Amino acid sequence: MATRITGEFTSDRGITWKVNLDDADFSGSADSWNLDSNGFKLNYQAKTDDRFTGLIPSEVTFTALITSAAQQTIIDDIRAADYGRFKLDIQKKLADGSYQRYWNGNILNDINAEQDASYPTKMKLTAVDGLSGLKGIPINVSVPTLVGATLYTFRNIIRAILIQTKTSEYWGSGSSADHANMYLHTLVDWQSSNMPTRAAGTDPLSRSAAYINAYRKVHQNGTVEYQDAWEVLNNICKVWGARLFLSNGSWYFMQVNTYAKMFTTGIQFFRIYNKSATLIDSGTTSYNKPAGTFKRLAGGNFDFLPVLREANATYDHLTSYNMLDEPIVLWNAWINGDSAFGFGIKNTAASPRIIDLGNVTALAGSSIQVRHIWRATYQGTGAAWGSLIGEGFAGVNLYYRLKLVGDSATYYANSVDNEWSTSSIFQGIDMGAPSSIGYTYGYHNAVMEFQTNELPVDGNLFIEAFATVFYDYPSFWGDDGATQLASTEATVAPQIYIFAPPPTSDIEYLSMSDESQFVNYLVNDEFVTERVYRAKNAPSGTLVSANDEYEAGTLFLGSGPTPISWGRIRTSADGLTYNNGMDGDWQSYGSGTTGDITEILVEEIMLGQNVGAEIFNGGIKLHDSTHDVEFFNSLFIEGTCFVPYEVSFNANQDIWDGQYFQIHLAGVATFIEGGQDTSGQGWWTLGTEDSFNW
Repeated sequence: MATRITGEFTSDRGITWKVNLDDADFSGSADSWNLDSNGFKLNYQAKTDDRFTGLIPSEVTFTALITSAAQQTIIDDIRAADYGRFKLDIQKKLADGSYQRYWNGNILNDINAEQDASYPTKMKLTAVDGLSGLKGIPINVSVPTLVGATLYTFRNIIRAILIQTKTSEYWGSGSSADHANMYLHTLVDWQSSNMPTRAAGTDPLSRSAAYINAYRKVHQNGTVEYQDAWEVLNNICKVWGARLFLSNGSWYFMQVNTYAKMFTTGIQFFRIYNKSATLIDSGTTSYNKPAGTFKRLAGGNFDFLPVLREANATYDHLTSYNMLDEPIVLWNAWINGDSAFGFGIKNTAASPRIIDLGNVTALAGSSIQVRHIWRATYQGTGAAWGSLIGEGFAGVNLYYRLKLVGDSATYYANSVDNEWSTSSIFQGIDMGAPSSIGYTYGYHNAVMEFQTNELPVDGNLFIEAFATVFYDYPSFWGDDGATQLASTEATVAPQIYIFAPPPTSDIEYLSMSDESQFVNYLVNDEFVTERVYRAKNAPSGTLVSANDEYEAGTLFLGSGPTPISWGRIRTSADGLTYNNGMDGDWQSYGSGTTGDITEILVEEIMLGQNVGAEIFNGGIKLHDSTHDVEFFNSLFIEGTCFVPYEVSFNANQDIWDGQYFQIHLAGVATFIEGGQDTSGQGWWTLGTEDSFNW
């Protein structure tokens, strides 16, 4: 990466800006260009009239004067380049003469038409911060390191996704708290009781963790579909009542109502991480800008956000998912001891292959749905293991059971009638003879498919299975796996492999086209169970007459409600050990009510609009070089605090222009929270009437 062309300009208030176009495939000396009278324009694309908009992409547009064929060649290269090759690096000159990173993005190759004129010609270019580039690419493709049943802190999830914006090379990984290393600022002040006492150095995003599997859907045929990286990151923002954006050379993850706390208390906690997610600084700050730091331009006006009647959010806590995250391999004789799989031969009931599926809750209508296509194969031709089979005929018997270990009793699922019983029994499957991988007709299959009746108890769920191989094929075997009528059982069978579903492998003969292998937890035969949270505006015990409602949409992370919900947020007191994610005692800013994290969210939404909120539409001008305003700043206007929505910054004129919404947590409101569990479990109640005074 090297700068291919560069230009400078000085704004009305004397700020010098440097605009570099960097090329990943370039290593020579930089040319220079001139920019038009605007210098550059920075645009933030927040969702209008949505205080909790989540992700806020930004873009920079500028017009350059092309003065030579060499510069025209650069434009031609941009048009033909892949996204991410050309980048924009905007730097701001400081009082000491040094330059500091201000904004970085990827140049788009969708360039305006060329003028049919001699040099110099004008060329308008656009660069984006990379957030929009996260759209349309599933999280398992765009950020493959996050996929699976691994628990990740929110700090690491956010950082891992942001790295995919293709601009991270502009930040350092040093431990010093200087601007070059400041990759991610977080301002989050919601805690559960399982976290340490509120402190600047203790970030709730580092003491809470989630599973990316909450953002996948497993269809009933076993295929898996992941949400894209944009959807995942935007949903995380909404769960935390936060906005994420790029401002003044750093990414910011800021809870919306932290501005109100800055306005009323003067400070709020901040944490700063380098691009390796290492904490390099923390403390307290206020981002509110008093009126003396800017001048309001003529022509602005004030509009209003309506009074809210309700604020609603839906937590999808039992999304469809496959509890089985590892392959079941019962025999791997030809690779016995191979670390690639690490499974020995399991051929007795006393030593089965055991798969721990985790905890399940015996909700009304809960059941386990199982489908495996078991396959037995051997490598080579029959002659390769003729010493094993002799003159007889080889066969495979497979034995399988579900075991549910409760506090006081252990149950086993009967795949014949789907009943749970305390009697220990394996179900047998005659798989016939293993098929050679060298044969064109492929593998021999045996299907294990059933759905249990309602779970009898809460407990830990296991799969237990084993297989036996015979070279005198039996006509019958005992269901308990103990009585074998075969003349000879093979305890070592070279080259035989019995498996379901397929392991991840580059070995071609282990690949399977049919991926419909799963163990699903269902409630009333449904994959999806949703819990609706409502905050109702009833300051005197009576719901206000307003008609407007705020819909936060569907969230995929929250509190519990069961120990097997993929969406449960698990918290930690020490940063090492995490609880089961059933926290119902979250609290915002160290005060107020406690409840599920989604309950806190709808309360926070309502408190900012229970009496409406103003919108300032207009512009402000920065009038001297000692006072800066950035997108992360709030503005003190007419005695209250305003936060930017959709705004733009004209760098040459030092003007911010657009929409700002009023931030406040004022008045008295009574909330009546409750919700409906769409699995059919009926209504549940968080708290009937809780009063909040701010």
